[in-house]
Amino acid sequence: MKKDLDQLFGISSRLEKQHVACWVLKKIDSTDRIRSIGGEWRYRPNYELGKGAQAEIHNLPMGKLINLLEEMTYHFGDSARPILNETSYSDNLDIQLNNYPASLESLRKDLQRYGLDLIPEERIIDMLVLEDAP
Repeated sequence: MKKDLDQLFGISSRLEKQHVACWVLKKIDSTDRIRSIGGEWRYRPNYELGKGAQAEIHNLPMGKLINLLEEMTYHFGDSARPILNETSYSDNLDIQLNNYPASLESLRKDLQRYGLDLIPEERIIDMLVLEDAP
């Protein structure tokens, strides 16, 4: 497939390990305050709850939370930093976050209420490198 895409778009692509500035989601204490009580999956953002309310996230897989956090950090002008999950948490979760946090600091405060934090760190990760075909 890689070969087909390279030919179709006239590029040369490869995976390369690079040092990258990331946001790392970590547990900051041992108390589990996010384990879901189960039930139907639900995400209700602010505009459904009224101005100033928090987004209700119920029975959400951790991967979906990472996607949501990536969308939020994009609005802070930090779209180039991937978010890595280093919580070792694999269960679904229930959490309330400000759907439109005013800053990264306010997002981190929301996460800290649940024993989580977004920490800026560097990691070596696989990056897709695209170049013009020779």
